[in-house]
Amino acid sequence: MECYLHIRQAAEKLYIHRNTLIYRLKKIKQDTGYDPQISQDAVSLRLAVWIYRTLR
Repeated sequence: MECYLHIRQAAEKLYIHRNTLIYRLKKIKQDTGYDPQISQDAVSLRLAVWIYRTLR
């Protein structure tokens, strides 16, 4: 989210290869049905993570 869905910038910030990030994004989409590369889905995922961390 901080990199406005730019793969290269996000991978650099996470210190991982861009292909690794692409794989992880596909895995998230496969497991949740939400595509983190679509802004509306990314906001929903971010909110879900925030709620999870708050309630934990």
